[in-house]
Amino acid sequence: MSTIKIMCLFIFLILFSSSAYPQYPANSNNQVNFANPFGYNSSYNIPMNTTRLGDAAVIAANGSFLLDSSEANINNQIATSMYYDNRIKRTVTFFENRQYNSYYRDLEDWQRDTRRHLKAKGLYDREAIEYIYGIKR
Repeated sequence: MSTIKIMCLFIFLILFSSSAYPQYPANSNNQVNFANPFGYNSSYNIPMNTTRLGDAAVIAANGSFLLDSSEANINNQIATSMYYDNRIKRTVTFFENRQYNSYYRDLEDWQRDTRRHLKAKGLYDREAIEYIYGIKR
């Protein structure tokens, strides 16, 4: 075959192959739109190919990553703040419980001593029991 025939065949294949036309992602059967064969968006005059869609996806993914990272940092700060608040509450609660424990131990000691004195004097009756335990009728 002569070089002219090879060149003509090569040009013919390039013109009519599917790779000569841009990809149309919205077109599922990959047919060429003859009204707009080069894939230009008429309002912006931008080629509509998958490279631009890929770039948009990368930009969206980067923005989503930054937003998610920011939200995660905020959540970590809130959790740290709650941790320190809980430490303070735990300490305050510990000492309050010790105060209540001491109070009720002293109250039990007083009740025990009062009951023993009243029994020794022979005055341990219903009214004395109500007095010791703070029951009001």
